[in-house]
Amino acid sequence: MTKNDPATYREMSIPHEDTEVASKAFADFGDDVYAARLKHRIRDVVVIVQMAAMTADKQEGTVIIEQTFGAQHEALPMLAMAFGRERKAWEDTLAQTITGKKK
Repeated sequence: MTKNDPATYREMSIPHEDTEVASKAFADFGDDVYAARLKHRIRDVVVIVQMAAMTADKQEGTVIIEQTFGAQHEALPMLAMAFGRERKAWEDTLAQTITGKKK
């Protein structure tokens, strides 16, 4: 499921006040993911987030954080599978853009 909502994306792009606030937001998000994992009986979950945050020198920066819930040794195979799918979708989009034909 992909939800591409430009208005929400713009809102989520407003930087957190600093990296400490961003880290706290991610920790709270992780608590919500953990609770949802238990509620829905999902064995393994890997989360990667990218957030905007102001740096110590008051510049807008990007924070990327990953967390695994469940078996840590399953993270790499799961990420590799997701990478392959995303790369294929990206390549198909590029090919369609170049050729004008859908694969």
